[in-house]
Amino acid sequence: MGFENWKPVALAGTLLLLSPPSNAEIYKWVDENGAIHFADKPFDSTASQNNPESNRYPEDSSSLPRNDSGSHAADSANGFQHVSKLAVRKLLKEKNYQNLNAVLDRYQRRTEANAANERALLDIYDAFSVANPTTEVLLSDWVEHYPDRYQPYLARAFYYHHFGWESRGTNWSGKTTEGQFEEMRKYFALARPDIKKALKYKKDIALPHYLLLNMARANGTRAERDSHLRNALVYSPDSYLVRSIYMASISPRWGGSYEEMELFASEAQKFAHRNPLLKLLQGYLYYTAGRDQKSAKNYSVALDLFSKAISFGQHERFLSKRSEVYLELEQYDKALADINLAIALKPEDGELYLDRYWIYRQQNDNQKALQDLRTADLYNPHSARITKQKKKMTNVFIRSGYNQAEVRDYRGAIDAYNIAIELYSSGAEAYTWRARAYIELNDHRSALRDLKRSVELAPNDFDTYLLLDWVLARQSDWDSIISYWNSFIASNPDHGRAYLERGGAYYRKGDMKSAAMDAKRSADLGYPDGKMMYERFKGRFN
Repeated sequence: MGFENWKPVALAGTLLLLSPPSNAEIYKWVDENGAIHFADKPFDSTASQNNPESNRYPEDSSSLPRNDSGSHAADSANGFQHVSKLAVRKLLKEKNYQNLNAVLDRYQRRTEANAANERALLDIYDAFSVANPTTEVLLSDWVEHYPDRYQPYLARAFYYHHFGWESRGTNWSGKTTEGQFEEMRKYFALARPDIKKALKYKKDIALPHYLLLNMARANGTRAERDSHLRNALVYSPDSYLVRSIYMASISPRWGGSYEEMELFASEAQKFAHRNPLLKLLQGYLYYTAGRDQKSAKNYSVALDLFSKAISFGQHERFLSKRSEVYLELEQYDKALADINLAIALKPEDGELYLDRYWIYRQQNDNQKALQDLRTADLYNPHSARITKQKKKMTNVFIRSGYNQAEVRDYRGAIDAYNIAIELYSSGAEAYTWRARAYIELNDHRSALRDLKRSVELAPNDFDTYLLLDWVLARQSDWDSIISYWNSFIASNPDHGRAYLERGGAYYRKGDMKSAAMDAKRSADLGYPDGKMMYERFKGRFN
């Protein structure tokens, strides 16, 4: 399908303008890895943070790369010190609520002085957007300690808002279950009273309306969205965040149209002199159209649209989506260039590292993929998408460990299994394979530890019990062997061989009567060796 035939026709005059504005300058730079980048502003070497380990910021995060409003160096010169998400979460964990109030209020006042800083304000509150019940307990404790301050209510609202979206998932409504919708509505209902409280104690802030608009997008009417927008713009007429989330709600996916989006973005430009971020709304129109074309696998069209979106200003989502198209086209250098620039713009966004993880996976660079997956999990802990990939990556390292064990590199195998367990500590398979490697190294103590953990996680895996039996038999610990087989048989009462294995432990212990009874039970259940062993044992006890 050619781009010239792309619809809607009403927007053809706008959407066909794919070249950058005639007065725009394009700058070219090459990063330390040799990748070529293009941007609409000169490259700031202090902004590029391609190594995710360098993004594990200290509490004093004045060294953070620049954000949307300019460089951190400039902010520091003006007396403003940035705080990382990780530092904010640490303050919450330590119950340092007074400092949390001060940090959040500092970001709020900075935004009131210049609306172009509001994305940094969103980022700092986004530190509370983690689907972790422990966080809820701490947020509620913060509310109890400061019931007349807006910050703890707004922070907890962000938590509930995030949990609502995580519960719903990212699929289209037709692929989302009613149970998912119900969970979403439950958490949204918890967020609304907190939003109301936040507005009670500070009515002239935009973020509560941002949350209301985003919830109404999934669970509200057009009239509700329009009302939230009007209420927000009374106090924040030049807010980019409020307008951006409203614009998302009038996209075709949510019942709107490209025509509505174009008109809305154009009207917002009257405030762009006060908040330059509003120019990004014009790019958002092309970004939305590009996503739709990408979903339809019209990749050349999608590339043009994302490039046009970027011509209105660099935004990490514009860049990451274009990176995804390049990935589909197997143009890995271009994909990496875009996602590296996106990460430099938004170095604490875990989803961006997950995007780069996919590129490295396609290139079979598992070490770099692992590094990005760890960083993604650091910034977006408990994310369903990231957790899913951690489980998948676990299998990669289990296979790697197995391959190394095949060539008798047992230490290398253990290293691989260690990574698998780090990524997904609730998976039994990696513990069992690591135990096998320990056995080959005659480290029976470590093997026993892993096998005990494995049967805790997979209490019905017969082969693991066999291996556990073998290790414990080296110590003549017949009582422990019997105890473990008791547990297995309790859940698997018709497993003929399990009785025979337990009978063997009774035999070694000297309890011939119990050994014979287990052999008979094994025979009765049809296990061939059971009858033979019963005949052997039955005459050896009175």
